[in-house]
Amino acid sequence: MPPREEVALPRIELEIVWRSGIQDDTSQFNAYLGVSFSKTTHFSRAMMRNYMVWAGKNVRNLLVIVADHLEAHNYVVFRGLSLPEAERRTRIVGDQLKTAYSKTIPEDMRRCVSVQLASDILASPGCISLLGRVQALQDGLPEFDKDLTAAVLDAVGWKLTAIPSAGIDKMAVFPYRPQAVILNAFSGAYSHHFSDITGGIPFRAIQLVPRIIEAPDIQAVGAKAVLKSAGYAPTAHRQPKGNLINNAVGRKNS
Repeated sequence: MPPREEVALPRIELEIVWRSGIQDDTSQFNAYLGVSFSKTTHFSRAMMRNYMVWAGKNVRNLLVIVADHLEAHNYVVFRGLSLPEAERRTRIVGDQLKTAYSKTIPEDMRRCVSVQLASDILASPGCISLLGRVQALQDGLPEFDKDLTAAVLDAVGWKLTAIPSAGIDKMAVFPYRPQAVILNAFSGAYSHHFSDITGGIPFRAIQLVPRIIEAPDIQAVGAKAVLKSAGYAPTAHRQPKGNLINNAVGRKNS
């Protein structure tokens, strides 16, 4: 049998396809990326490395936030655990993910990329105060309650999040569009409730998707190989919304 001909895989880089509150230059920003527990293709270890490599070239620093706080509430709702027990369990898994993602950081980027648990950030006095204000606004403003509930329900379906953070040098990184309620808290219908925190600055965020920069014959490579080279593992993870092949080759989704 003749030797099997090897087919070169496409090379991938991440591309900004949507932005909010920023112009072309992102190098002045300290970026953060929220990562869920779910085994979604957005946050495979290979894809996380792609984010880190992109950050090393395009932002000042990158903070990866492991959203253990969300999973604790999922454990309460879906597994019937008490909140203390759910927090104990998700802390264990969160620490494991923190260690795994930390090991993914390329050696030459360890000074500019770091990983933290969301529960540690939320325990800070500033976050406790902010969450109290969000709760009060939710209790007193039906429109805000409706929008926030819709955002939470969507997050339950996808279990993806990033923690909104004010500051002139902060920028969020998403593999998808952020929830409208976050944008509105910074520069929309609810912005006057948070203006002393945000300073009236619009929510700064970007959406990154993979793009092929060196494309061999895609038909010969096959769809799974294209996705794998982009950091996706389609056989192990749930497919995200949209057509990944179209995203990877830079076509606009319908």
